[in-house]
Amino acid sequence: MSETNTFRAIDAGAAQSVADTASRFLSEFSAAAPRGYEMGADIRGLVNDLTNTVSGTISLAAQAGRESAAILADDTLYPEGRSRLAREAKESARAKVAEADAAFDVKYTVAEAALYQAARPVVPKAETASARMDAQMLLDGALNRKDVSISRVLQRLAGRQDAVGSLVSSDWLEDYAVARGIDTEILEPAKVLIQHSALEGAAKSGDPERSAAARAALALRSLRQAQTSARAFARLTLGR
Repeated sequence: MSETNTFRAIDAGAAQSVADTASRFLSEFSAAAPRGYEMGADIRGLVNDLTNTVSGTISLAAQAGRESAAILADDTLYPEGRSRLAREAKESARAKVAEADAAFDVKYTVAEAALYQAARPVVPKAETASARMDAQMLLDGALNRKDVSISRVLQRLAGRQDAVGSLVSSDWLEDYAVARGIDTEILEPAKVLIQHSALEGAAKSGDPERSAAARAALALRSLRQAQTSARAFARLTLGR
């Protein structure tokens, strides 16, 4: 095998390994995230679009790679024509992959927010005032104790599937921080943990719709990793 063919074989092997990684993450997401009617049609459609983008990116890049290789191997064409047609096939595929990538990022952000909202408990208006008082009392008490981690308190409260938990895992927390003179930037590192606790609690809530939304939201990370791998496969197959 020539040195050029050896490098091509190595590149092909690396690309296939990345494609396999994308498929594995996609399978992880599909196994963990409910896709049935326990989720609303809009959210279900978003999730389906995201998974289709991952598999579509892999298929599109692989097809263009095969098409380009076939053109280059066609000795009935002049060398200049072969190179141009092969290049155009990859360029067209790269443009489509880039468009799909941009759509994926937008839809992922929308799905992330929609699933989180769907997973949170609905608080009746009649309970809002008392929940706010309870949340303020609990957080004020935590702030006044030096031996208590406010971050851990917030995570524990966010995991509660009641009105207090709903408040703590919402934008209300920033309003509370401002009212107490707390720098809201201090809360930023804790937000991811707070939201994760809220989703874990919702996943175990016993409410079919909220549980389904929470499980899908918790599995989104696998979907993101699948798309990252699919993008890498496209770059290896199509070039930059």
